[in-house]
Amino acid sequence: MYLRGSFNTRKSNMDNNKLKNPAYLFEVSWEVCNKVGGIHTVISTKALNMEKEYSSSHILIGPDVWRYTEQNPEFIDDPRLFRSWRQRAAQEGLRIKVGRWNVAGKPIVILVDFSTFITQKDEIFASFWEKYKLDSISGQWDYIEPALFGYAAGKVIESFVRFNSSIRQRIIAQFHEWMTGAGLLYLKSAMPQVGCVFTTHATVLGRCVAGNNLPLYSEMKNYVPEELARRFNVISKQSLEKTAAHQADCFTTVSEITATECAHFLDKEVDLVTPNGFENVFTPSEAEWEGKRKAGREKFLQVAQAILGRPVAEDALILGISGRYEFKNKGIDVFIDAMGQLNRNNGLGKEVLAFILVPAGHAGANKELLHNLELPYQAVTSTDLYLTHYLNDSANDPVMNRIRAQKLRNSEEDKVKIFFVPSYLNGDDGVFNMPYYDLLVGMDLTAFPSYYEPWGYTPLESLAFKVPTITTTLAGFGLWVKEHYNMNHPGIEVIHREDGDASNVATAIAEWVKNYTQVGETEMQKDRDNAKDVSRIALWDNLINYYKQAYTIALNQVSVRLKDLPANMNESVSYIEKQLTVNNPSWVSVMIHRSIPEKLIALEELSKNLWWAWNEGARELFRMIDVDKWRACGHNPIMLLDSISLARYKELENVIIIHGMSPGPNEYLEEKYEGHFHHISLFIGPKSRPAYHAGRVDYLGGTNFHNWPDMFAKNPDLNPHWAFIQVTPPNEDGMCSFGNTCCFTEPAARTADRIIAQVNPDLPFVEGRMFELAKADYIVEQTAPLYIIGRAEPNEKIQKIADYCASLVEDGATIQLGIGMLPDAIARNLMDKKDLGVHSETLTEAMMELVKAGVITNKRKTLNPGICIGAQAAGSEEFYKFIDHNPMFQMQPVDYVNDPYVIGQNYKQTSINGCLEVDLQGQVNSETVNGRQYSGIGGQLDHVRGAQISEGGKSIIALNSTAKNDTISKIVPYFQPGNITTVPRYDVDYIVTEYGIAPLRYKTVRQRAENLIAIAHPKFRDELLAKAKEMGLIPLKG
Repeated sequence: MYLRGSFNTRKSNMDNNKLKNPAYLFEVSWEVCNKVGGIHTVISTKALNMEKEYSSSHILIGPDVWRYTEQNPEFIDDPRLFRSWRQRAAQEGLRIKVGRWNVAGKPIVILVDFSTFITQKDEIFASFWEKYKLDSISGQWDYIEPALFGYAAGKVIESFVRFNSSIRQRIIAQFHEWMTGAGLLYLKSAMPQVGCVFTTHATVLGRCVAGNNLPLYSEMKNYVPEELARRFNVISKQSLEKTAAHQADCFTTVSEITATECAHFLDKEVDLVTPNGFENVFTPSEAEWEGKRKAGREKFLQVAQAILGRPVAEDALILGISGRYEFKNKGIDVFIDAMGQLNRNNGLGKEVLAFILVPAGHAGANKELLHNLELPYQAVTSTDLYLTHYLNDSANDPVMNRIRAQKLRNSEEDKVKIFFVPSYLNGDDGVFNMPYYDLLVGMDLTAFPSYYEPWGYTPLESLAFKVPTITTTLAGFGLWVKEHYNMNHPGIEVIHREDGDASNVATAIAEWVKNYTQVGETEMQKDRDNAKDVSRIALWDNLINYYKQAYTIALNQVSVRLKDLPANMNESVSYIEKQLTVNNPSWVSVMIHRSIPEKLIALEELSKNLWWAWNEGARELFRMIDVDKWRACGHNPIMLLDSISLARYKELENVIIIHGMSPGPNEYLEEKYEGHFHHISLFIGPKSRPAYHAGRVDYLGGTNFHNWPDMFAKNPDLNPHWAFIQVTPPNEDGMCSFGNTCCFTEPAARTADRIIAQVNPDLPFVEGRMFELAKADYIVEQTAPLYIIGRAEPNEKIQKIADYCASLVEDGATIQLGIGMLPDAIARNLMDKKDLGVHSETLTEAMMELVKAGVITNKRKTLNPGICIGAQAAGSEEFYKFIDHNPMFQMQPVDYVNDPYVIGQNYKQTSINGCLEVDLQGQVNSETVNGRQYSGIGGQLDHVRGAQISEGGKSIIALNSTAKNDTISKIVPYFQPGNITTVPRYDVDYIVTEYGIAPLRYKTVRQRAENLIAIAHPKFRDELLAKAKEMGLIPLKG
């Protein structure tokens, strides 16, 4: 039993309470009927046992986040429950729904609409400051709304208790996480007869430290909580969590790991550890288990075979990791590293199929995989050997980059095949079409090498489904097993983990999996049975007693507190006990709905969803509707929509949004917003490509990048009414930097009617073209992290291409490079060059490394000597810090950086770009596939032509010789109908593949074709030669 504080000193009072159940037990959480994370699982699975223990006395309270939209699928309305009190609550101005939660046990639930308290937020938070010194002054809407929900829940409990019970009855209210803490604080002063339990599942600061890749455990004692709260802009959340912990009658947490966090970050020892349990009704019976296992296993084998386009071993070991996409915290990085080590190990007894089941942004199921599932005997080779669903941004995805870095190629020779499943497994994902639990039972092993895991449901679920697992001592459940299961437990391995030992953990996992590839079925079945046995120590049947102890502690505190209350309060009775005979007026509720055009109904949905409060783009959207009314209504979107006239609504339909490639979430591209926004994209990227192919996006082609500012200024259809820009805080002269992107942000601000400027302290201050803050019509101050570009190790083909490209770069040249694996590899090959300069649309992290190495000096530049010129910058946090206030770097708009005549003033300007395909005459296609727009022209042609103008300049186009596992040549006789020529044949100097360099400048048609065939993949050279002769490019007898 995990007890803390002075529990034993309360024994005499506790004896009087421990055999009695409370009259009412309220449990408040943001995740009641609202699935967000793991707390939803905790409370929903516990509900069945709570129902058995407390019956209708147990009442759950959650937020009514679905309030005016569609029906909440987890909520079952029950008009018979508490009918009289509901009428009283309505008279008191409380908006509630009463019914049942659609989970095992069907517990009673009250959903609270807290939006009515938004207009009172200042008075509410002021009262908390006066009573408790709760610091809400810096809280943003992601603090305000949860805090108001907690407050509203407290008001609901107060109303219910006053109506249904007397002060003599025992009442408990348990509040989960900081989001509900305001309810506890309200009840503490308004209803001292209620015993309040506060449970934190992970501290605010613990999440912040771990989530920002800082060492948590080894450095915890060195962190000053107040400084951390300021650093991560969570002062109000930390203050509410700490205040609630100190004011609670009983303070609990879920594991010893978080108990340690609480002691340091909250300056409060927990009274009791209340571990999370599991409900066995979800697991298959012994009679069902074998059939379920076979079905799940067969599905994994089918999908693996369909991805690879070839058979896999029937006896393969199936291994998985699942959970939220927290790359480090959930140990996904270590899992992949372990698979890399395992693949390099020669002692495996069988093939290993490793599945990463982690939801991420994706654009639907892998079509080649679906084809192979449907027609396994006509399987095609997939262009992606890892993914079940297309990632929105595979090139920069941490999982994919780590897989590449570990050289896990999923080739026939590899003993370990690894697959990424970035979809929720709810039974309707398009590939597996089976719920997660039905797949879990089909695995042989699971691994959860977590770094930050306050409890850890996933390894517990594995054990309950008889799947042996491995976890770490940094997971609360892992520690629980070590301390509460006093026998050998081969069904779960708990390995030691601490800061800085990820490689040791990976090695331990690799060795653990290797051993299982060599064991027989009999030993495996013993471990499965042990896994099930270990899971029983964490069943709610066994763990519910810890909650009872917490409630007893709280009731004991109430007993002490009631003795000190005034006598008249001690004698107060409930509304029902008073038996009032006063005639009350009969109230009739009248609902008046605003009239919003159908195309703008999503605005109403957005206003009632917490997403708007946390997303700066959504807040800007509401500001744009009417800035003055937005201010007048206190930034309350519901009040704002109520105040807008129908005429103004009609003006807001079909808003045109223009931008280039955006790495952000781009929610407005979703189908449900069609008609609200008309999207014009200047570049089709991974996030906009699905919407473009679905017809929801227009592509603006036909103009080079350096002409975009002119297009804004001279085309009335595209001249922006509003420009949303991001800038740094101003310097002493009131001038702001555009940070890491000036390209067409500055021209948009230059030509727009009105400007909204987000001032972001996280932006690097880079010299060059500046913005005068006084020119902004509206200013939004918000700290927002910059987009981080990941880096990956080049494969053998890329490295060869990089070697050839680097050989063409001369000392003293001014270079232009893009973003990605190939430009990175080229830059690394330039370390032996001297006095290079930079004039490039994009500045990258690779350039920082060349500057640090003394390779880039800009000394021999004939334009802007001594300075790296760029229009945008992309890289890591280290890179952004490096360019911050660094006089060696300047940002200029694209009509300067990409102007070919400006570029051409540089000596030996060398442009290096990639493409999709090249024909035998040297024409380059960089933007279309099968006649459909795939990307955009960007600045490629600008820099190619600038290099042509430059004295001693060179334009280089680089590409892999093949695609789709060497089944398609990227050097083609001619382009398919509909494919675009991005760079004409007259402008290209060199084409480079992994097979060499093809010089094209001043070459005849025949020489061009021969040079290009020479660098094509050998298997396609004869075919290309025959086509060249057929086309007359090479004489038939040549």
